[in-house]
Amino acid sequence: MLLFLRSHETVARQDPVNEIRRLYDRIVLAAARAARTWLAMHWHRWRARHRILARTSHYRARTA
Repeated sequence: MLLFLRSHETVARQDPVNEIRRLYDRIVLAAARAARTWLAMHWHRWRARHRILARTSHYRARTA
């Protein structure tokens, strides 16, 4: 019986830790993931635009 109470107490103590970890993930880490996603998409769009401009500039210089 004592063993059961002890193991139950440790599980009860872990619940707040897991809850804090889950809240930290949803609040702090989710915002960081969103920022990384935005930065990656911004870089992708900039690189695609730059590649198109470089290609047209290259062809324009070759025909001139």
